[in-house]
Amino acid sequence: MNNQKQIEQLKNIVSILSSKGNYDANEYMLGMANGLILALSIMTKEKPEFLDPPEIWSKPNTFE
Repeated sequence: MNNQKQIEQLKNIVSILSSKGNYDANEYMLGMANGLILALSIMTKEKPEFLDPPEIWSKPNTFE
């Protein structure tokens, strides 16, 4: 698989994880989205635009 195809696939995943209902579900999902945003920025050599946490999580952590 070439690098451009990997970047396009990662952009698709970042888009999904960055959508409302995903990144704002809980701290874990926000961290996952921001981690993939960082990975994409490394591959594309662009500045990452991290997501900020919401004031209220839509689905609080159930891992505790």
